[in-house]
Amino acid sequence: MSFWDAMAREPSLMQTFYGAMSGDSKLVARVLVSDCCKELFRGVGSLVDVGGGTGTMAAAIARAYPDINCTVFELPQDQEAIIGLPNLQFVGGNMFQENIPHGDALLLKVNSINS
Repeated sequence: MSFWDAMAREPSLMQTFYGAMSGDSKLVARVLVSDCCKELFRGVGSLVDVGGGTGTMAAAIARAYPDINCTVFELPQDQEAIIGLPNLQFVGGNMFQENIPHGDALLLKVNSINS
């Protein structure tokens, strides 16, 4: 059984995973929206956060850059809507099986562990 299959079968595992990823995203988002990274977003009109979970990262970018239309592409699930952000939307889908929505920029946060 894959990690993703196990998460699908065990809601508490999924909740723990998304909580951890959201916490990590908050830290990374602080750097991405800081003054030192403004150049990264120059000329970007749309951004797709691939596997963006609950939208923590995309919401931070949408708040900091209201001219960028942000999309979170994530497995369909019950997500709390982030309200008050007209430039943020959620699209349900599986990045391993479906086409990723079009965007000027794609964001895919990857954690690597070297053993």
